[in-house]
Amino acid sequence: HAKACIPRWYRLQHESWLANGSSLPEPEITCPSGVRLPGDITWRNDVNDVANAICVVYGYVPMLVIGIAILEFLIVRGTRELFFVLYVAFTTALNEVVVKAAFHQPRPRHSCATTCGMPSSHSSF
Repeated sequence: HAKACIPRWYRLQHESWLANGSSLPEPEITCPSGVRLPGDITWRNDVNDVANAICVVYGYVPMLVIGIAILEFLIVRGTRELFFVLYVAFTTALNEVVVKAAFHQPRPRHSCATTCGMPSSHSSF
């Protein structure tokens, strides 16, 4: 985690745990805005279920596209499919390791993810 990107709510709960004696097991740190889902997607607790479901599905669309591309490569084994999978892997890795580290821009206020968020991994490919 880049310290500049850790949300205030996370930092406060973690510091409270440290102040109370860090020999205890670290408690589950809860996000006040909702629940963090795999892939750094947030299920918000202040949005109705239909809107939440639409946003979550939309958040998983890029991962679905990548999954389909990998499956297509495994079936077809063509160079076009290979280069698409390599392109997505390279641009995502470059974004996660280099670009996010250079900018240290935190995620939007209601996000439950605790890593740097911008530029978005979804937009990198």
